[in-house]
Amino acid sequence: IKVGNIEPKRDYVYVDDIAMGLFKLGTTEFPESCAWPVCANLSTGHEHSVREVLEALQVVTGRSLTLEQDPSRMRASDRPHLCGDNSHLRALVGWAPDRSFMDGLKDLVAWAQANPDQMVG
Repeated sequence: IKVGNIEPKRDYVYVDDIAMGLFKLGTTEFPESCAWPVCANLSTGHEHSVREVLEALQVVTGRSLTLEQDPSRMRASDRPHLCGDNSHLRALVGWAPDRSFMDGLKDLVAWAQANPDQMVG
């Protein structure tokens, strides 16, 4: 698999957790004193590098991947860390992610295996 920079870290949030966070934001009655628009992070507060994602994918699938870093896939603008703080959203609507990184990855792999016709590539 040709990859770019595998060191940047990102805060990966399971899609169902994002959906629940947006649902809670859309159905919560906010007091008039609440600043609008609400600015908050839908995040886990934990980051994982691309390398960690690929290593975890190998564990979850039981398959070995051969990675090749391709300089043409490197982005000069890559920020080394992007990790959110969900404390404001937790305080506003009581939201916190339910799915761990590994459980979310297992769910993704199970879905992909059950729906191969919907996979790209």
